[in-house]
Amino acid sequence: KEAFKQAGATQFGSADQRRELREVLRLPSHAEVHSAERWTIELMPESPSRNRRDGTVRRPGYAASADSPVGRRGAKTRALIKSTAATLFTTNGFHGTSIDDIARSLGGSRATVYQYFANKDQIYAEMVGDCQQAVLDHVHGLGPLGPDDAGLEALRRWLRGWSDIYDSYAAVFLEFPAIGALDSVRVGDPARILTVVKEVHEVIADRLARAGVVGMDPLVASAVLTRIAHMVNLYRYRGMFDMPDRDATAAAVAATLQRIFFPEGGSDVDVPPRSGEPTPAPPATVLTATDARRSPVREDVLTVSSALFAERGYHGVGMEEIAAAAGISRATLYRHFNSKARILAELTDVAIDRTRELALELTAIADNGLDTGRLHDWILRFVVLHRRFHGVTRAWFDGAVIEELGETNILRSINALRDAADAVVAQLDLPDDTDPIIATGVVLAVLGRMTEPLEWAPDDPEYAAELILRILWRCLLRFQRT
Repeated sequence: KEAFKQAGATQFGSADQRRELREVLRLPSHAEVHSAERWTIELMPESPSRNRRDGTVRRPGYAASADSPVGRRGAKTRALIKSTAATLFTTNGFHGTSIDDIARSLGGSRATVYQYFANKDQIYAEMVGDCQQAVLDHVHGLGPLGPDDAGLEALRRWLRGWSDIYDSYAAVFLEFPAIGALDSVRVGDPARILTVVKEVHEVIADRLARAGVVGMDPLVASAVLTRIAHMVNLYRYRGMFDMPDRDATAAAVAATLQRIFFPEGGSDVDVPPRSGEPTPAPPATVLTATDARRSPVREDVLTVSSALFAERGYHGVGMEEIAAAAGISRATLYRHFNSKARILAELTDVAIDRTRELALELTAIADNGLDTGRLHDWILRFVVLHRRFHGVTRAWFDGAVIEELGETNILRSINALRDAADAVVAQLDLPDDTDPIIATGVVLAVLGRMTEPLEWAPDDPEYAAELILRILWRCLLRFQRT
């Protein structure tokens, strides 16, 4: 008991940096979960007949359910286990954290943890449930929005409260994307999750529709609000990019969103026609002509792996499935790649190279005057790239995976994107209510999140590119220096 009382925060050193690396580029939207069938739910002790991957039999858990009476002292211990697990999930990722890790951080034993929780899935599922209720309560408290000062203050006040919820449930917000799409992990009731997501967007969309949001479907506008707020709070929570404190961040983001939803005078950008070429379709392979040195078999493996990781998540795909999708035997697959991690590492190298190339192009566009035609073409190509490597970049969210991949090249890619966003902001005469650091964060948030398909809108890249250009023009690009 004394060991539990003395359990405190653990110093993780360079893991802080690794956490940032897997989170800067994007966080997938809950709307990506298209059906409950993509999830598996079974918050109950595993049967002794179910084996671990190493062949050993796992003992079934004997934890009481969340609503079982455990007494005041037991409730405190249970809460301590959850808070300790939350810290480890945030630091090392869900897949990189074991029951042993949680027990060691508490100064206790596995038996103590199993007394209260059947497995780590149940711990996380309870965090998700707590977070869902807090989010719903907060969303229903959103006051009347509108283009006037009262509407701006209501939005500012709501964003401050959202920041508090983000901080309280950071383990859920940061790790959920890497877990939720993986069929191999039991994280909560999928029907409940989908219902909560739907209710959140319907409530916000209703407020925006009543306020007369301009030139944007209210449900799309709801996604804009939640995705930008989500990402900017991630940067603030992590201490990234020298983001200001909660109140300053909320005020600047509120002013930014106000301009997106209610542009002054109803003015808007004229999306220019593309430069003659049709919308680029995703290539048949993730490789380019510069990768010709690779064999056709390797090309096929990388291409199908990228698609499978996007569809099922990195941890939901095995080497046997990759071999089957590529139309080769397991023996042939292992001659080219000795592990799934090696496949992910090679895909990561390709994704990083492409991202850095596009970042340099965006910097050049900014330095030459931010021509909207060139910017629209660039955004369209960025959307295609981002979706093509969606399964790869999502794997970077996992703490255990990032340890294997290493952070150096990923960090260079992130810094290149940030430099490009800084170059864009440097061309603007920002209003007094918008900090340049927040402006850069908004550019990165929009590029990282609005590239993803929306449940309530066309999913073609052209639509996403036009929406991104419109968002950035309304809140930032219209302040370009003349």
